[in-house]
Amino acid sequence: MRMVATLRVRRCFKLKKIVILGAGGFIGRYLLTTFSKNVQGQIIGNTSAKCDLLYPDSVMSGLSEVTEEDVIVMASGITRLTADSYDSMIKNIQMAENLCNFLDEKPVSQVVFLSTVEVYGNVPEDVMITETLLPNPNNYYAISKLVSEYLLRGLGSRKEIPLTVLRLPGVYGHGDYGKSVIDTMVTSAQLNGKIIVYDGGSAKRDFVYIDDLAKLIAEAILCKADVTVNVASGESHSILEIARMIASRMGESISIEVVPDGCSYNNRPKYIGFDMTFLRARFPGIIFTGIKSGIEKYLMDKGVMGRRRP
Repeated sequence: MRMVATLRVRRCFKLKKIVILGAGGFIGRYLLTTFSKNVQGQIIGNTSAKCDLLYPDSVMSGLSEVTEEDVIVMASGITRLTADSYDSMIKNIQMAENLCNFLDEKPVSQVVFLSTVEVYGNVPEDVMITETLLPNPNNYYAISKLVSEYLLRGLGSRKEIPLTVLRLPGVYGHGDYGKSVIDTMVTSAQLNGKIIVYDGGSAKRDFVYIDDLAKLIAEAILCKADVTVNVASGESHSILEIARMIASRMGESISIEVVPDGCSYNNRPKYIGFDMTFLRARFPGIIFTGIKSGIEKYLMDKGVMGRRRP
C-alpha cells in the first residue's frame, strides 16, 4: 500500500480548519489525503455534491461551519481538459463570485486559490515567465482564472483576508488518472507499448510533482502568504524529451511515435520557461522535484518501472 509522503515544512502547525473546495478532483483529493495525515487540525474536503459553488444556497450550507480562524483552499473549477468554452468560463467566474459574496459576509483567515500559468497567454520562446509579466490570456479557461484572481483579490483587500494565488503549470503525481500529460504517456505505454508525441514533440513544458505542490500550499498557509506566485520546478523540457525519459525507464519494449501534427497550440503557449527567483525567495524551504526524479517516483508508484535503457 502506498504511503503518503510526510510534508516537510519549517515547523508543525495547527489551525482550526482547512476547507478544501474541489476535493473530488486530482489536486483537491491529494491535498485532502495528505493534509489529513500530516497537518494538525480539522481537514474538510468539499465536493460539488456538498458545496456547489455555482449556487449561492449550496455555498451557504456547505460552508456554514467555517469561522474567521479557518483557511479555504479553492481547488475547484471546470478544467480546460473538461471544457474550454464560453459557458465553462462563465461558470468558473460564477464560482469565484459566489465564494466572494459568501466571504464578504463571513470572512476567513486566508484563501488559497489555484490558478494557471496560462493567464500569460502565448509567451515568446525567448521570454522567461516571471510574476511581473503582464497577463494576456487567450483561452476561455485562462480568462476565467484571471478574472477569478481579480475577484478574490478584491475580496482580500475589502476584508483584509490574505490571498495566496498559485499559478500552476501541468501537475502530475499519484491519482492524476487521465489528468496529466505524464499519465497520458504512461498509460499509452502500458496499454499500447508506445507513446505518441504530436507536433513533433517540440513544445516545452515545466511539470510540477503533486507532492511539491502540497508542501508549498502547507508553507503558504503556515506563513499566511498574501502573494501571487508562479509555481514551477524551473526545468523546462520538450514533450519529446519527457516521452524519452518515460520510455527509457519503463523498459526496452516501449517505442515512441512522433507525429508532425495533430495537436494545436494556437490558444496555448508552445514554449514555457520560468524565472523562479521570486518563488525561491518567498518560499526558500521548498525544493522542487526534477522531472527525471519525478518520473521515476511516478513509475515506481504505479509499479511500472522497467529495466532502464543504457
